[in-house]
Amino acid sequence: MINLKRVEENLKDFEKFSATPGNGCSRLAFSKEIKDAGYKLVELMEDANLEVTKDLCGNIFGIRKGKDSSKAAMMDEKLMDMMENIAEKKNYSYYILPSGAGHDTMIISKYHPTAMIFVPSINGRSHSPEEFTPYNCFEKAIDVLYELVISLE
Repeated sequence: MINLKRVEENLKDFEKFSATPGNGCSRLAFSKEIKDAGYKLVELMEDANLEVTKDLCGNIFGIRKGKDSSKAAMMDEKLMDMMENIAEKKNYSYYILPSGAGHDTMIISKYHPTAMIFVPSINGRSHSPEEFTPYNCFEKAIDVLYELVISLE
């Protein structure tokens, strides 16, 4: 069972780390701490004999040789339908977005039903210091995710 109060409290604490003027949020992807964590991740992946690559956005990938990493991750149609129904019920605007980006779902979707929720960034800026997403967009995404999770219980 999701403890909604705890989630809300944690989100309020998290907001402080990446708050921007105008009630938005930015990623900390360019901070020294995140870069150091990335270096450590690469070290661990290399120690596990993974082939490590990094894309232009800074996403780090560890691929075990012999696996076909070119196949796109397939999202679970049932979860996608459920999220679509929730968004429609709440009168939230949405669209289905095929993503060629590398995400955890590339691995997880092979073992578990998986779907993703994206939030819009102002001017389409993502994974950069200029990234800005208003909190009300996060609110709606969290609302859809919450409704999805409680409907799966």
